[in-house]
Amino acid sequence: MTHIWSRGGKAQYFYYQDGHWIQALADVYALTGDVRYRARAEAIISYLCGNNPWQMRIFNELGAVYNWTDDTDGDGIEDLVRQDMYPESTAFCQIGILHFLRSLTTADAQRLDRRFEPHPQ
Repeated sequence: MTHIWSRGGKAQYFYYQDGHWIQALADVYALTGDVRYRARAEAIISYLCGNNPWQMRIFNELGAVYNWTDDTDGDGIEDLVRQDMYPESTAFCQIGILHFLRSLTTADAQRLDRRFEPHPQ
């Protein structure tokens, strides 16, 4: 999700929203078991961990998350990283990842429960 703050401005991508998306996708995955939601959450986490245009960890080894990136030339690919560890980005991404990890446990447990239910005779 990007924002353009001024007329004729370039897109900015704010990473706190990744945390919200990861949390939402994890919760829907936990409820439905539909792997599409898990795959999308994994893709966002992968982007944060280095699968991005810079091949750098936006969610770094300290557990912090950078604030935002800019698309300065308007080609649709971010090319400027704001290298400040932002509290909201860090908190929301960590919360989202915790929900994601919890969803894996919940979804896996639900699948195991279904496998061991007695079959109707």
